[in-house]
Amino acid sequence: MHFIDRLARPPYVTKVLLFVVPLVTEISAATSEQSTGIQEVTRAVNDVELITQQNAAMVEENNAEIHGLRQHVDMLSEKIERFRTRWPEGEVVSRWRQDRAA
Repeated sequence: MHFIDRLARPPYVTKVLLFVVPLVTEISAATSEQSTGIQEVTRAVNDVELITQQNAAMVEENNAEIHGLRQHVDMLSEKIERFRTRWPEGEVVSRWRQDRAA
């Protein structure tokens, strides 16, 4: 009797099915778990990407605000420069030191 003929016999087929069906079921369950895990990781990566984009936008906004504040400081410095007294520089420094000591 050939090997193929023996495989075709019902008792052998039943034994093979009893062995193979649980394996296929286990593989199917593992595949489903992996799919769920991959979906969760994908969601987490998307969340991190969104947060990174939001952080980058905040950095750009902060840089623009810093640039604007620097311009205001420069403008105010120029205006303050117009109101300086005409005392000799040494006298201004000495008065500043007197005010700090008080």
